[in-house]
Amino acid sequence: MDINGLRQIAEVIIAVDELDFDFFTSLFVQFVQFVQFVQFVQFVQFVQFVQFV
Repeated sequence: MDINGLRQIAEVIIAVDELDFDFFTSLFVQFVQFVQFVQFVQFVQFVQFVQFV
């Protein structure tokens, strides 16, 4: 790892640090909630299917 590599990493970290973390966290939370909701719906459909059979 040379100085230029370290400098590039530092610049990336600084760029990420300046981004709006609240925006990303809320987006991530919404995504996780959506995935959980989809899994729940699939589970409910599966249970209904089993009861039907």
